[in-house]
Amino acid sequence: MLELTRREVLLRHAARESISRAAARSLPLVVGRAQGVEVWSVEGKRYLDFFGGSGALALGHNHPKIVAAMRGKLDSLAEVHDFPAEVRDSFVSELLEFLPETMRGKMKVHLCAPSGADAVETAIRLCKQATGRSGVIAFHGAWHGATAGALATSAPREAKHRVFALMPDVTFAPYSYCLRCPLKLEPSSCNTACAAMLETVFEDSHSGVPDPAAVLIEPIQGEGGSIVPVPDFVRRVLTQHAPPRFR
Repeated sequence: MLELTRREVLLRHAARESISRAAARSLPLVVGRAQGVEVWSVEGKRYLDFFGGSGALALGHNHPKIVAAMRGKLDSLAEVHDFPAEVRDSFVSELLEFLPETMRGKMKVHLCAPSGADAVETAIRLCKQATGRSGVIAFHGAWHGATAGALATSAPREAKHRVFALMPDVTFAPYSYCLRCPLKLEPSSCNTACAAMLETVFEDSHSGVPDPAAVLIEPIQGEGGSIVPVPDFVRRVLTQHAPPRFR
């Protein structure tokens, strides 16, 4: 009966969900329960979960502290939209504590949303409104999401096939990827040429790239292959293009 149930679920999944859900098709697993870093199928077979937390926080399954915190709040409130609440105030306080002290008092939370793409779309819109410009600089290897603006600033070409009329005025620049340097240079002697190249784009009046509304950068590119840039690259990008009060 369990085997029949598994087959039924897999058939229904194949018939009703997009082929883009590739992970489920490559591993015909129907999850029954999960705990910590382990997942059990409906047949009782145990798996070590290396996929959990993909695109989110890798907190494990059913951590008792997290479950207790969720249950405690579900007993008192569920969803309060944008109204002030004690739990919202606690969240914002802890969030701002992650920022450097020089930035903490200058920041405001604009949007609490369930995905990174929502944050990227909102950031692009705010930057365009604040600067009166339209262009965006992104980087090779970047992934910012699958919504219209976020996809336009993401690097994978396959994801853009047959998606027409993406957001215009997006320029891609080389990222600091020393293992496979896009400029074919060596880290010991390149003097962070990828950062110098981007600086030239902004400083050269004939670079062909107007001053942008925003520069989108991931400190670590996850979808690009867990690419960690050299610190000098991030420092030069941020200090060159950040508003003066944040430098």
